[in-house]
Amino acid sequence: MNPLWTQQLAGLTEKGKQLLDDWWLQNKDKCKTLLAKTGVVPGMLSVLCLSAALQLTNQWQVVVDGKVLGAVKDPAVITSFVEELNTANKADYESASLLNEVKIARSHGIAVMPAEELKLVLADTLEWGIDGAVITIGDQEVVALADVSSAQSVIESLKDKVKEQLTRLYKNFNIVSIDIKEELAVVEKPVAISELVDEQTATAMLLSTRRPQQRAIVSRSYNRSVPEAPTVAAESAEQALVNIEAKVEVTETKTVPYKTEYVNDSSLYKGEKKTVTKGQNGTDEIVTLVTLVNGEVVDSQVKSITRTKEPVNQVIKQGTKIPVVSGSGRFVWPTQGTISSRYGYRWGKMHQAIDIAAAAGTAIVAADSGVVTYAGWRGDYGLMVEIDHGNGYVTRYGHCSQVLVSKGAKVTRGQLIAKVGRTGNATGNHLHFEVIYQGAHKDPLSFLR
Repeated sequence: MNPLWTQQLAGLTEKGKQLLDDWWLQNKDKCKTLLAKTGVVPGMLSVLCLSAALQLTNQWQVVVDGKVLGAVKDPAVITSFVEELNTANKADYESASLLNEVKIARSHGIAVMPAEELKLVLADTLEWGIDGAVITIGDQEVVALADVSSAQSVIESLKDKVKEQLTRLYKNFNIVSIDIKEELAVVEKPVAISELVDEQTATAMLLSTRRPQQRAIVSRSYNRSVPEAPTVAAESAEQALVNIEAKVEVTETKTVPYKTEYVNDSSLYKGEKKTVTKGQNGTDEIVTLVTLVNGEVVDSQVKSITRTKEPVNQVIKQGTKIPVVSGSGRFVWPTQGTISSRYGYRWGKMHQAIDIAAAAGTAIVAADSGVVTYAGWRGDYGLMVEIDHGNGYVTRYGHCSQVLVSKGAKVTRGQLIAKVGRTGNATGNHLHFEVIYQGAHKDPLSFLR
């Protein structure tokens, strides 16, 4: 009481000081009795009533931790408000206790402020605490929880969070080890209620990839006469808060592509190909030891490779038979089907071919022997084959679904060259067949046998 008593006397006249000293000697026992009465918040408010007898002033100042926050006319308003705050905190935490030293005293020379404004200042200043626990990293306090069991549960959950992360990263893996590199510990001590976080928030804070700019845990002794300074985390914008190293064996299946072998076949014409064996990819099982720190891969080493399925090579026969070059002038039907459109005018313009409707994939053969002068895509024709028969005749085969010969190939009459389709400007599956003699289109039906 003496420090505040000294403050109250500062600035008074020597006569006033003597009167107050005399009054205190006569009334200190009564004042102590008043302090013990019901209605005064025990351990929180010290009511200095000595100046009331001398009628120094009718206003009261509120002092928190030695600092004057303001003055009011009715001290009961402040006493009641602090009690309300105390009751509210005890409703959430039964063991809650005010951490600040609060006094109400007769005021001298301080302007009165509205009680509601002073309440706001008090609500922002006063701090309640409980016997909680903090999680430390080395000698640094980083997060506060309501009790020791909650703090220990948070530390245990860190590895579970890493396991969940690994499940998202890999489909098939085996955990070798999970190690927290920092020295984490739980310390039981008084902590401010405003600093408490739940387990989920605490876990998220510890697993954050970067330290906060600044983190302070308010931790004070219940001995009001010797308050402890808050513990403040070191400032850092780059250092990881908690480094968790996980080593896992990751098993992956890798495709082994098949190879293609070509075999010459004299029974097939040059340019013709036939698949004998269809290729199949093989598989390898690869086990890799992966090291991650905070979810980032820092090392990866292949431990084993096991062939689980051998690939099957694809085998393709390619023709070597040399076809006759010059045509006979006698044409065979290039495909089997029904004539769907004849040579002549159609839809206002000349149709210089016949269309033979047939199912998709039906074989198309060379109408006569000759040399392939074009094989591929050509505008409205779609996929097309053109054969020069060496005797003034040229034939064209349009709208193919597949071309089986290449430019420069020598073909003989009746040799398979393509398959029926509807590529290019076509409304259905059919062969567009043209006969050209010395540069002029002719009616194909005049030459077919």
